[in-house]
Amino acid sequence: MVRIKTLLPDALSEIKTHRTASIKLRWEQIQQCENEQDLMKLQKNYEQRDLVLCQPNGDPVSLDNFDKFFKRILKNTNMRVIRFHDLRHICASLLLGAGVHPKIVQELLGHASIKFTLDTYSHMLPNMQKDALITLDKLLK
Repeated sequence: MVRIKTLLPDALSEIKTHRTASIKLRWEQIQQCENEQDLMKLQKNYEQRDLVLCQPNGDPVSLDNFDKFFKRILKNTNMRVIRFHDLRHICASLLLGAGVHPKIVQELLGHASIKFTLDTYSHMLPNMQKDALITLDKLLK
């Protein structure tokens, strides 16, 4: 399921690069088929799901394999080890801390309701009441 309709140019570029590499790998597999029977078997075992990350047969990457892949990236880049899911929390915290409207954050994260987003991340908005009162004071002057 696709939730985000807009991507930053750098993210879109990386996805296109990955997609191109995936298509190239798939094409190489097709070219290695020695006969029509091998090609039919390859086609039969592949399901196009239009995924960014997938196994050679088109299935989604298993969570275990993805977790190993993500941890290897963190290790190779000398980054602090975190769970992949923690990136969602970091994203929400940074956006809310920067003043992005909670409804936008809810939509980006795919939460069913803004209530869940606010219940989960309201601690990131400690100055909201103070800021609202300052704004109201300015409007009334």
